[in-house]
Amino acid sequence: MDTPRCTEHECKKLYTGVDKLKVAVLGGILFLLLSLPIVHEFISDFVKPMGFNMQADDGCLSVAGIVVMAIIFTLVTRILMF
Repeated sequence: MDTPRCTEHECKKLYTGVDKLKVAVLGGILFLLLSLPIVHEFISDFVKPMGFNMQADDGCLSVAGIVVMAIIFTLVTRILMF
């Protein structure tokens, strides 16, 4: 099941359940790390001079904060794919 499926013009690798589990665990760990309050504080201090207020009045993430964290999650995920 680990052998590639090849046609005349392209070759695609079939991913196993173990491969998919590794990606899911890595994504979960990354989410856990990026959701820590200390990470939010650090990133908030970093982006505040750029005009982003990551924290709403009630202490939760604002919409801008959610967007910033989503961008960071996407970038880190992409970097880990190399």
